[in-house]
Amino acid sequence: MKKIVMPDSVTSIGLVAFDSCPTTEIELSNNLQGIGTDAFEFCHYLQKINIPHTVNKIGGSAFSTMKSLTDIYFNWSKDEIKNVSLTNECFIGFYSETTINFHVPTKDDLNVYKQYLNEHISDDTKVNWVFDNEPTPTPTNNPISISWTMLICSIITGLWIIDVISSSIRIGYFNRKERRNR
Repeated sequence: MKKIVMPDSVTSIGLVAFDSCPTTEIELSNNLQGIGTDAFEFCHYLQKINIPHTVNKIGGSAFSTMKSLTDIYFNWSKDEIKNVSLTNECFIGFYSETTINFHVPTKDDLNVYKQYLNEHISDDTKVNWVFDNEPTPTPTNNPISISWTMLICSIITGLWIIDVISSSIRIGYFNRKERRNR
């Protein structure tokens, strides 16, 4: 499974939703508002992630213990980032040989991002601050829809739960095993 394309109807990613999912790329919903605690923990093959400006909450360790992640793209304006609720150490536990490129929209945004995000990065995380826009995504012939992705990931890692709440979709994950015993 190379790429997951999340439909724009998804507004929230729940607790450990993509834990250990073997995908290399996830295209998040343009209407995504929240990313839960440990949402992408142990996604060892995920190489980059583009966080839309609509996200206003990121849970603790949302992006943690990831071997291949090298690029995180942020899209908030200077005013928007000040209203984003970040739990301490959203970005934690990357492998010591890895430097994470934090991409911000413009050079003018760089200091605001550094000031705000540095409080939420673990001390052992090496960060390289880059100001640029994400490259245009390369079209893929066979993106996996979120429903197929959940089926595939559930076979590989556990049981997926989908809740439809007041016209928005929340993706959640329930793992029958203890997560830490892997």
